[in-house]
Amino acid sequence: MVIAYQAIGRQSALDKTTDIDAVIITPVSARRDSRVLKQGLSVARAGFRSILFEGQCSVPPVFLPDVKVVGMGGAITQSEMPATRQGHLGLLVATLRKRVTSPNATWVEAWIGFSAYLIIFIRHFVAGGLRYLPPASLYYLNEYSFFPAVWIKSRLYGAAIAYDARDFYVGIETDENKTPFQKLVARFGRMIEKRCVQRASVFTTVGEGIAALFEREYGRRPETIHNVHDDRIDQAPPRSLRERTGLQKEATVVVIVGQAKPGQDFSGVLRALERLPGLNVATIGNGYRESLGAAIRSKAVEHRVHFIENVPATEVVPLIRDADAALLVYYQRSANYKNSLPNGFFQAVAAGLPVLHSGLPEVTRLCNEFGFGAGVAPDDAEKMTELLRHVVGRSEWHGDQKRQSLQAAQELTWQKEEARLQQLLIGAVRSLRANKG
Repeated sequence: MVIAYQAIGRQSALDKTTDIDAVIITPVSARRDSRVLKQGLSVARAGFRSILFEGQCSVPPVFLPDVKVVGMGGAITQSEMPATRQGHLGLLVATLRKRVTSPNATWVEAWIGFSAYLIIFIRHFVAGGLRYLPPASLYYLNEYSFFPAVWIKSRLYGAAIAYDARDFYVGIETDENKTPFQKLVARFGRMIEKRCVQRASVFTTVGEGIAALFEREYGRRPETIHNVHDDRIDQAPPRSLRERTGLQKEATVVVIVGQAKPGQDFSGVLRALERLPGLNVATIGNGYRESLGAAIRSKAVEHRVHFIENVPATEVVPLIRDADAALLVYYQRSANYKNSLPNGFFQAVAAGLPVLHSGLPEVTRLCNEFGFGAGVAPDDAEKMTELLRHVVGRSEWHGDQKRQSLQAAQELTWQKEEARLQQLLIGAVRSLRANKG
């Protein structure tokens, strides 16, 4: 099985200066990353020769019209250690990894772990990037880990660099929540990212709150390109949400969309599940079996929580259209969480779902601007139960919320963000060419 998309037409925005290679770089699999899929197609529509480079190859592979997909296997994220091997050696590696990355690790142990991480970083992101990244006139980074290799390549080929920051990485966790190992990795990452921000011709992020954090940290404010949905990438899932959960059409199911993260609080929704026997919750993403599963204390609730994992980014919105509402349960754990605009929020809007959000400032601002959504603190069991009772009862309020989300979905589209992104990237290439001339 492969992932494929409908053919697209180029806009020839580069005024017929064709055959300009633009490489969009993600450290993970593009199959998991709807933003790079949208970027790859937008770059192709702008008239570039679009190349999507994966740090971890998609399985099954991704095929995009007018986009060449290349890459390398075995991506390592900024906080990971070596993969566990089989047998006794694997057990030893896993034990050491757990020790050096734990909150109780000494600084000596943390430095040993960081030394191992640095070797892997150099091998994968620097040497691997230099080996596998193709020549280009524009390199568009999603996350900064490949920047050292990209900077060298840009000097060799006279290429422009663009950087898209999804999160305020140095502020994802507070210093109080970081282990000694994480503090070392974060300091190293800040050093790389600072140089990336300084040297990028184009610097973008997902929201104004995150943009303000970057401006304060590095003295440069990125342009905001909201991570809104593009229905042109949608693919029908092989089974519907209710087929995957075993729920009938009349059953009520609300979804939590996106990978599990430390900055989520499930206490309110779990209490609501105890009080509303007709309510079901489905998580669309990985990691919830550990984080949410560990918080479930009631057998009566356990069978009404459904874990749906490994959903391709292109199937999320079509899948969740079968739900009755969406929940955002993030709390202000750090500066990054406080100012975030989660992808799952925009996917819920695109699916036309009533959105019960946790009052994060940027989410609240957009909800107020477009007139949809309801705010509820994730630990406020009383209000959470009250709102979800409307969902279970399919009340007039629930119907109004659904209509408001559908109206907002007409405005919050990638098509509207795409033109600004294309202008920024085209401008970077033109400026570089003018300077060369």
